[in-house]
Amino acid sequence: KPTMASKAMERMAAEMEIQATTELFNSVVNLCMDKCVNSSYKDNDLTKSEAVCADRCVAKFLFVHNYVGKRLSEMQAAAAAQ
Repeated sequence: KPTMASKAMERMAAEMEIQATTELFNSVVNLCMDKCVNSSYKDNDLTKSEAVCADRCVAKFLFVHNYVGKRLSEMQAAAAAQ
């Protein structure tokens, strides 16, 4: 049976995960919008080149984010094993 302390820890972990996901989303939006979208909005929709740029930008950002996370986990596991 979960204790109150373990429930509080689970809640805190869930809140931290939501915060991290929100920060990741905001970082992707800011970075890729600045890089790919013309600041003088002439159309309601993205141009083909803006859409391609944004798609590539998001893919690269998420690849690097996942890669760094994996490497940090590996480093933590190696440090814990010592």
